[in-house]
Amino acid sequence: MKPYKYILTIIICILMSFIFYSRRKERLISNNHSQSAGIKFDRTLLTDLGLTILPFFILYIVLSKVIIIGGCQSGSMEPTIMTGSITFSNGLAYITHEPQRGDIIYFSNEQTEHKVFVKRIIGLPGDNVSFTDGNVYINGLLLAEDYLSEDVLTYCDKEFKVPADSYFLLGDNREYSFDSRYWDNPYVSKDDIGGKYITSIIIPLVKKNNSQLSETVME
Repeated sequence: MKPYKYILTIIICILMSFIFYSRRKERLISNNHSQSAGIKFDRTLLTDLGLTILPFFILYIVLSKVIIIGGCQSGSMEPTIMTGSITFSNGLAYITHEPQRGDIIYFSNEQTEHKVFVKRIIGLPGDNVSFTDGNVYINGLLLAEDYLSEDVLTYCDKEFKVPADSYFLLGDNREYSFDSRYWDNPYVSKDDIGGKYITSIIIPLVKKNNSQLSETVME
């Protein structure tokens, strides 16, 4: 768990404790007044606890299933996602539609040892992906990649045929990205996709290290 997650957990615990204490204090005062006036008081400790926990439970569901927060530990997606930044992803993005070319996704599978990686979708199911003179070709046509710097070149001496329900992925920092070009199984199944990247906030959690091929890892 990264430091910002510890901090978030501590803040939530403090808020829950403060709200619960405030509710109990108000309830006890109200209870005393009600008893003195001969009015029956039915609120219980369990009710107060439930009213305190419920909003934070909903917040937990939102942050764990809808808006996924992670920390980027490598430079394979730079400059789109900088090393040490906090990332935000939509965990429900692909419930109503299919992943699209150019989407940045997070995923995990046996090949990643179930760590969460982030890459960009390049090849869709049925596509032929090839490389010539540092450029990417999809089904024989040059792929326009406006999200890359002009000096970025993509090299690979292989050609790939993307199977059904799978995707071919590359990192934006092509020279230092360990991606579909190098994996034993080059393709990521749709079932392994956890969501779609939304945005990120740059925080220097991890020092940049481009000395070797790397994955963009979220924790």
